[in-house]
Amino acid sequence: MNRIIIYIVFSFLLVSCSEKIKEEYAIDKCMAIEKIVLPESEVLNMKTYFITASYGQLLYGYNMKEHALDVFNLQTMTSRQIGMEYEGPDAVVGDISALLVSSPDSIWVCDEAMHILLLNAEGGVRQTLNVTDFLNEGESALIDRNHATSTAQINYDEQADKIMFGVRVRDGARKGFLVRAVSLSSGDYSDYELDNSVSVPNVADGLYANMSKPNIVFANGKVLYNYPVESHVYVLDFRTGERQTVEAVSHYSKNVADKCRDMTDYAEWERHGIINPHFFEVMYVPDSHAYVRLHLSEHEFSDEPDLTKVNDDRDMYLTLFDEDFNMIGESKLPSHRYSYYTGWCALADGICLFVNNSLDEAEKSEELVLDYYKISL
Repeated sequence: MNRIIIYIVFSFLLVSCSEKIKEEYAIDKCMAIEKIVLPESEVLNMKTYFITASYGQLLYGYNMKEHALDVFNLQTMTSRQIGMEYEGPDAVVGDISALLVSSPDSIWVCDEAMHILLLNAEGGVRQTLNVTDFLNEGESALIDRNHATSTAQINYDEQADKIMFGVRVRDGARKGFLVRAVSLSSGDYSDYELDNSVSVPNVADGLYANMSKPNIVFANGKVLYNYPVESHVYVLDFRTGERQTVEAVSHYSKNVADKCRDMTDYAEWERHGIINPHFFEVMYVPDSHAYVRLHLSEHEFSDEPDLTKVNDDRDMYLTLFDEDFNMIGESKLPSHRYSYYTGWCALADGICLFVNNSLDEAEKSEELVLDYYKISL
């Protein structure tokens, strides 16, 4: 088993739509890309991990085929697997929808039974929170990582010993979205209202097909949220209560999606997801004090029966912000290279994307391949 790390600076991969825009907005000088080919191991690697988290140089990915967490050490190029039980006192029921690594021996997941579970390094359950016990009538938990809908993470506040998760309120005066913080010691909870979209104020009405829920990420003492249907970024600082709305317009795509033509026809939902832009979650890069957002531009719908190929033909862009959410720039990522099915993860000093695209003619290996975008501001 050979360790293979190829370090290259892909300034030519970060391209723009015009020379004028490239000079003003391109961010290739802030990044270098390290292509990592992980060596074969006893761990049954997938080509893409849709649910991921990191801790230092450790990358954790949910292996749905094995009902396990595959752990990759990007420094030593080794891997191991943490198996999860289907039944019994250590059961993790069904697939997981969220993954948070507080430390290698404190791993939080949310399962299909809507239990937020604290696992140890061997997959044993140390603590359980039943999310449904903390939902009121007309509320539903917003915990997911789905390329078509949203990424809504969970958070553990160690100082306050609280679990945080998103909540959708479907009716009444509070209709919209919020973050609920539950004390693990007392069971009391408090709420933080999320601002509505300034561009699409009726997004909570569900008129935008799959893209009717916000992305929610917890980082650096803040909740970072944005709506897949439009380009603004919203910030709430838990410590100060300060709120911020960031104009994060893309110079390469539409900045507001259209409404779905027919909410009763799922074929129209699928079409809506292709012909409109989709703005993904905002990721925090702590060592660089930077924030990163990926998004897909709109694409012409076709008669191609394989929607994966249609989706994989779209263009993806990376927007970089400094620690004060000033927009550093925006660049187009390589076409036909990455998995657009939430195939990325924030790391300590950058982000990684899984190299896996059905239209990629160059990358034909069965190995797990990552592009590691290292950020330096």
